Amino acid sequence: MFLANFRTALSWITKQPLYYLVKVLGLALGLVAVALLVTYVNFVQSYDAHIAKREQIYRVVDEYVSRENGARVRDYLGSNAWIEPFKQEYAGLYDELGVVLRRNGVFGYETTVFDQEYYYAEPSILSLFSIKVLQGDPANALVGPNKVLLSEAAAVKYFGSATDAIGKTLRLDQLYDLEVSGIFQDLPPQTSFPMQALVSYDTTQRLLSGAMLNNQFWLLTTGHTMFVSFQNPETARTVNADLAAIPYRRSAEQDIPILQRNQFILGLQPLTEIYLDPRTGGTSGDDFTRRNTYFGMWILSLLVIAGASVNYISLTLGQLQLRTKELGVRTAFGATKHNLVMQLITESLAVSGPALLLSAVLLELLVPVFSAAVAVPMTLADMLRPQLWGWLALAVLALCALVNASPALFTSQSAIKQQALRPRGSRFSWKAASSVIFFQFALSTLAALLVLGIYLQVNLLQEVDIGLDPDNLAVLDTRYQTNSDASGFEAFKNELRALPEVQSVAALSAMPTSTTAFNNWIRLAEGTNAGEPIEQTVTFIQVDPEFLDTYRIPLLAGRNFSLDYPSELFNPGDTDLSGRNLGIVITRGAARRFGFASPEDAVGQSFRYTQDQDDRRY
Repeated sequence: MFLANFRTALSWITKQPLYYLVKVLGLALGLVAVALLVTYVNFVQSYDAHIAKREQIYRVVDEYVSRENGARVRDYLGSNAWIEPFKQEYAGLYDELGVVLRRNGVFGYETTVFDQEYYYAEPSILSLFSIKVLQGDPANALVGPNKVLLSEAAAVKYFGSATDAIGKTLRLDQLYDLEVSGIFQDLPPQTSFPMQALVSYDTTQRLLSGAMLNNQFWLLTTGHTMFVSFQNPETARTVNADLAAIPYRRSAEQDIPILQRNQFILGLQPLTEIYLDPRTGGTSGDDFTRRNTYFGMWILSLLVIAGASVNYISLTLGQLQLRTKELGVRTAFGATKHNLVMQLITESLAVSGPALLLSAVLLELLVPVFSAAVAVPMTLADMLRPQLWGWLALAVLALCALVNASPALFTSQSAIKQQALRPRGSRFSWKAASSVIFFQFALSTLAALLVLGIYLQVNLLQEVDIGLDPDNLAVLDTRYQTNSDASGFEAFKNELRALPEVQSVAALSAMPTSTTAFNNWIRLAEGTNAGEPIEQTVTFIQVDPEFLDTYRIPLLAGRNFSLDYPSELFNPGDTDLSGRNLGIVITRGAARRFGFASPEDAVGQSFRYTQDQDDRRY
């Protein structure tokens, strides 16, 4: 019986091959889109799922008011000034606490050198993040200075093998020797913290500057991040409610007005929320969370599912005019309703089966492209989960069978038989087809509007004035040059300038587009239009006189730095700057925040940097 039905299905395919191919291709593309989007959503939900106590762990984060637009900035980078007060205030309330400090450096072994992200980490991080140490002593691997714990992949990268790496020495930034104290299991790709190298936290006493180690200013970001676990969620809520007040209880008295002006508070962020809300809004207050993308994928998934289903239903109903008359003739010659339903279901398998196979082939081609586009490390293996494809196959087979069999399934046998005697086709089929086509048009219109909105957003991002011209600008990272002010560095710049393709060369103290940590500057009550002293929290970077020209940043008022005025230029090698008048160039936004009506009014005014210990002016 099945073979007879299948031969009938093949006869329909040979009569209308283009119609058949459109149905199969449309269904396959819908399946591919749904599989990609559903896998993406599942992949995101499983971030950090390897951490045993994921539901109990929180990250200590901060919020403050944007310096530019007054928006709330939600930042994830902490300060070492928070650590000891937190431990003292909440001792006995939390179960476990660990501190990490993420850095970038150059790790080298003999002739093997790599730019490496690494974390200074307290020993408790191993337990908090469920890091499995495969070689070495987990209890002592991060205890004491000058130790580094490597992942299996990192050990292979530097030593060619992870089996004999313990005891070997890695050189950090060409200055510091670190002994490999252990090897830990590679973390899965679904992690918010892709750790490959953990340096013992005690090493910070040797490698970090005294200014950072002794910092007591809560607003100064030093990159330290605290993770803390609470067995009782109610205790976590209690601590979170109190955290807004702790900076004001434990800060120096002179810092409290600064905290109040910036409306600075601390809080706890659950580890389960970190991937979707990494809190990388930065100093602009903009929202760079992934929640919009995540929920957008959900909406897009529903639209794709609905669109593919409606497309299949529309094409099937388009054939209904011919099928109802055919079914009536078959019934008149003795076919039962059961025979008709089984025939139509068999025909649906001729569409849904090839569509499922074609979608699997298309996925192999599209997964790498999709993963790169959404910046999520998904692989084909993530797609080929039996549970996902089991549900998809059931849904597709059920939809195809229901739609194909609907003429016989929802119509009495006598009514089907009458179709053979009617000069015109079923009135129901025309109404159903018209309704489906209308719904399909509405979905297509909604999708087109969404695409238009995305296009307008991308177009805005491409054309917005960012204050500099990034075209044809190359950045060379020299953070690990140990003598950046040496004559060799200037010789390197001169060699670049000599290249005919190079128009200009400039040096600055931070990797673009970073503006480094921020601190307080004071506009002094001196000179024309000075007014009252004004203190503001701003960022600053050190640049050379070629910076503005190289970045093509227009100068609105005053003059640029110049070698014609050497006394105004800052040199890192200067040991005595007392009484000096150093030059600064400020942005239009900074001029407004310091109370100047125009950029011209700011020219010639004097400033002080609050961290200076002498009487220099800017």
